[in-house]
Amino acid sequence: MPLPEQVAQRAELIRPLLTITDRAWGRYAFSRDILRDRIPPEQQDAWTEGAIRCGREWAVRCGVTPGPGAPDALAAGLHLKVGQSDAPMTEKRAVFAACLPDGEILLMQEPLARYREFCAQAAGTDQAGLFPTPEEVRALLLAHEVFHAIEEANESTIYTRTQKLRLWKIFGFANDSTVRAIGEIAAMYFAKELTGSRFNPFLLDPLLFAGYSLSGAKTIVCDIIEIAGKISEEAHDGKVNQLPGVQQAQR
Repeated sequence: MPLPEQVAQRAELIRPLLTITDRAWGRYAFSRDILRDRIPPEQQDAWTEGAIRCGREWAVRCGVTPGPGAPDALAAGLHLKVGQSDAPMTEKRAVFAACLPDGEILLMQEPLARYREFCAQAAGTDQAGLFPTPEEVRALLLAHEVFHAIEEANESTIYTRTQKLRLWKIFGFANDSTVRAIGEIAAMYFAKELTGSRFNPFLLDPLLFAGYSLSGAKTIVCDIIEIAGKISEEAHDGKVNQLPGVQQAQR
């Protein structure tokens, strides 16, 4: 029996991303940061290493047994309210979850519902194992936002907030800024560690976006592959080494 078209299309999207390295995922995160042009690749790689370590250490520090139920247990322990939003997504506004200033985490229901429909099509095919289950996706999204709540509560000491980029300095005055990508990378690896998932949460960007725009998801994948290619060229030229102490994205 031939594969359903949607399953074949998303399998083609995801398969080349399963071997993307931590360094490449980090560069991808920085490529989406408003300050990207101010941060040289070497600094991006250094911050990626620190962010991954930060995310993993905080997942262990929270003292919750890793697994799909860990994010809900941790959210409850931190007195975070987990709610749902029925706000519609579009190709230009794709938000899958959000951590609000009042300590509430919202999980957007539409992308999760569309992904459940997709998984129903993939079930029973030989490609089903390529994709996280809907329960895994929800757990990864929730864990990601829990980390952002942890950031807010520990902003004076947590790595993702203490690392700053100097924007300018005039005489005795300076303007330093936090870098959003550092927190995003840490949140992704926190989520992976906390849930015990074999999937890198960065995969959710193209995987969930494909439910709204296949061409947009393909653009994301092409961007990631291009970044990975550039890193391979740098390694061939002797410009980079594997991030010390950081494992590959897939364990």
